[in-house]
Amino acid sequence: MPRRNPRVNFTREPQWDYVPESGCVVTDEMRQILARPGFLNDQNGGKRLQYLYSNQSMGFSLQDFSPFGQACFLGITQVVEEAISSGTAPPLSTKESAFEQGYATLIILGAQRIQAGRGPPSHHHAVLKFLISQSLPLDLPDVVGFTALQHAMHGTPAMLDKEALIRELLESGASINHQNRWGSTALHQAVLRGDTLGIELLMEYGADVNIPDGNGYTVKGFYVNAGAGVNAVMEKWLLKRAGEQAPLAEKRCDKCGVTTKSLKMCAACHTVQYCSKECQSK
Repeated sequence: MPRRNPRVNFTREPQWDYVPESGCVVTDEMRQILARPGFLNDQNGGKRLQYLYSNQSMGFSLQDFSPFGQACFLGITQVVEEAISSGTAPPLSTKESAFEQGYATLIILGAQRIQAGRGPPSHHHAVLKFLISQSLPLDLPDVVGFTALQHAMHGTPAMLDKEALIRELLESGASINHQNRWGSTALHQAVLRGDTLGIELLMEYGADVNIPDGNGYTVKGFYVNAGAGVNAVMEKWLLKRAGEQAPLAEKRCDKCGVTTKSLKMCAACHTVQYCSKECQSK
């Protein structure tokens, strides 16, 4: 009898084996995969590198970075400004740690990891804005090609100043369609993670939906499989770009048509507005 394909448990959590606070280490296996030419995909080590990069990232240690890099990560405006004014700051094109992270990336990573209300106040947006005024490079790729903007798509909705940081990067000229080693853009990542805020901002600033990644997937081709919230945002912007009005562009109850009341969004589909429980239930 022919052999059956092995069953794959897609719900099983990956088995991590990183060493806590060991720093971000680039293993020999990672180097071998990264040395391959062109974009990575499911056939040439792309999936394996995703796992290895995530695994080694969890060994993050603040000791990997210079005092200036630490201040960027922690969002300490005074330390950053004093280092610049005194001339003791490293060149702003410097990359730190084995993961080759630039200072714009460190600011984003810090905003993602530091919780509001814990420890001294942090001001990542202020640090980013100040360093941009000092000609901070925004598109320095790390070891796998992630830029600060792409890292910003990895943050949860609770990420400190997420919208302000993303807007600052985009308004200051960050490359919106940069492709990492997997050929993915920031929009690919935002859609895959269901990051509706990230999608909204990227589409507002003109992100390309037709760029194929290493597997040949374009955002326009796969966003329909990413859930109702992603679908609603993408459809709105695709219609807008086509010169049409999105269903939610007009603020009115989808049942009774009233426009004078405050409206609520359907939590299930994110595409219907209603003015009352009565209209919601119809």
